[in-house]
Amino acid sequence: MLNDIEDGLKPENIVTEANINTIRRWMKEYKDKLQQAAGGLRALLFKLFGSTINELVLSGIKRITTLERILKAFPPVKSSHIILGQTNLWLSLGWTTILL
Repeated sequence: MLNDIEDGLKPENIVTEANINTIRRWMKEYKDKLQQAAGGLRALLFKLFGSTINELVLSGIKRITTLERILKAFPPVKSSHIILGQTNLWLSLGWTTILL
C-alpha cells in the first residue's frame, strides 16, 4: 500500500481492507515518518559502523525503496524481511545504545 501511495494513487483507488479515512491518515503520517526513519537509519549506520550511503543511490526513488537500500548497508538480522519491521528493529537498537 505504501508504494500505491507514493505512486500517487487516490485513496479511493487503493485496494485494501482499510477504509478511505484510514488510508488518508496513513498517507499523511507515512510521508514524514518514512523520511525521518531514513534519516535515523543513516545516522545509526554512521554511528555504529562508520559507514555512509552515497546520495546518488538514494536520488529520485520512493521512500520505501530508500529504506530498503539503506538497510542493505546494515548487517543482516533475523527477521521477516519486511522493510518497516527491519527499520524499526534497527532504530530501536539505536535508541537502546543511546540510552545505555
